[in-house]
Amino acid sequence: MDSKDTKDLGLPFITRKQLAFEQGSTFSLVVDITLDSGSGTDFFIRGMTKEGPFTFRAKPATATNKQTFTFRIPDVPIFISLTREGTFQTTNLAWIVIKLSVNGDVGLILTQGYVDINLGLSWPNQQPIYPIIAKGQRQKKLIAAPGAGNDLTQDVTAEEAWRLLGVHLKYTADATVATRRLNLILGELFGNFATNFIIPTPGDIVASEAWDLNFYIGANSVVNSTSKNQTAALPDQIILQNGDFVKTSTTAIQAGDQIAYIYFILEKYFLT
Repeated sequence: MDSKDTKDLGLPFITRKQLAFEQGSTFSLVVDITLDSGSGTDFFIRGMTKEGPFTFRAKPATATNKQTFTFRIPDVPIFISLTREGTFQTTNLAWIVIKLSVNGDVGLILTQGYVDINLGLSWPNQQPIYPIIAKGQRQKKLIAAPGAGNDLTQDVTAEEAWRLLGVHLKYTADATVATRRLNLILGELFGNFATNFIIPTPGDIVASEAWDLNFYIGANSVVNSTSKNQTAALPDQIILQNGDFVKTSTTAIQAGDQIAYIYFILEKYFLT
């Protein structure tokens, strides 16, 4: 680029001419959206090139799966903003990545982050993010109960990563005489090797008893026989992702035993 080009253009930003792109070159914004929940949410991508302003709308059809939207633009963008329209107030509604494509090839990730009704994305100026977003979305995830006589098995949702902060379940033993002991198992995959973290409850469960079992980071090992409550500590900084799991393994589990009222407290990250 010589001084004449700069003078002729009189612009403080990059254009097709300055980068010596052929006139036949095509530019597109590629927008990947992964919704946390719901569907039919409108996201608006606004910006400007040297040809003028543009506005596009992206409306994902389903939650949890990544959906990609491609929008043609006439030149390299000067600036871009993305906002979610509406009144939904939940933090971390969607994980969004905006990329610049030239002739069908993605050449640059412009911006990425979580978007909700209060927080959008922009480029080249980046919006400051909330600390909770930097850490991942904290949520209470309800888990379906297994059938009677069965332990819990819960796989990590595809395209997500979980940092478990807490696990709660209620174990109700049938009238069969036996001494049960529940173990929580976190299955974390490292390449081709699986490492299981096994956390036993501190106390036993006998016939016809019902116990609340709690696991959380930093907990002390406690058995409260009066309130029928047990607690045990989860390991910190364990990130579970696609292919990993949370299970229980109970010694002497009986056919009528029931594990129910299950929920996880977790920080969730999108892997898309």
